[in-house]
Amino acid sequence: HRAPLGSTNLVPALSSLAAGFAGPADKPRTIVYIGDGITSGLDRDEFRELVEKLRARRVTVSSLAIGPRRDIEFMATIANHTGGQIVVDADGQSPEANGHALAVGAQQSVMWPVAVKLPGAISDAYPQSFPPLRGDRDSILVGKLAGDQNLKNQMLHVTFERDGRRLDRSWNLTAEDASP
Repeated sequence: HRAPLGSTNLVPALSSLAAGFAGPADKPRTIVYIGDGITSGLDRDEFRELVEKLRARRVTVSSLAIGPRRDIEFMATIANHTGGQIVVDADGQSPEANGHALAVGAQQSVMWPVAVKLPGAISDAYPQSFPPLRGDRDSILVGKLAGDQNLKNQMLHVTFERDGRRLDRSWNLTAEDASP
């Protein structure tokens, strides 16, 4: 019974929606948000707590960014940390194409990291929480090499959960030559 004016407090909205998913996460769980992403009063700790809650429940957040002013950074960050996606409305794009992109993305299975073993050569990595992986986009983990270490013959081991099942994956890492 209120006019939809001003910013939205997305933290309690997303928290409440995430709490609504019950039972085992054996099928994709997605919240689709359509709006400008401008939220009121969000601080770093609240954001971290929200992301942890969504990840624990295996809930992705995908967004369609619309409106003259949009917080695309917020929507992209929540999508990256939860295995969701963002579609940005632009001139020349049809609503049907945007809707189709959201629908396809909402049905994607996400590989949720459960256990991560970084190679000994990597002393630090960002983001600190290994990101969920999707088959339709890249995920990036930035690492810092320990001292004069290199990545030759180094392995990354990750145990994932996807649709209620455990999967073990390993990758042999190699570093590219530095370039300007």
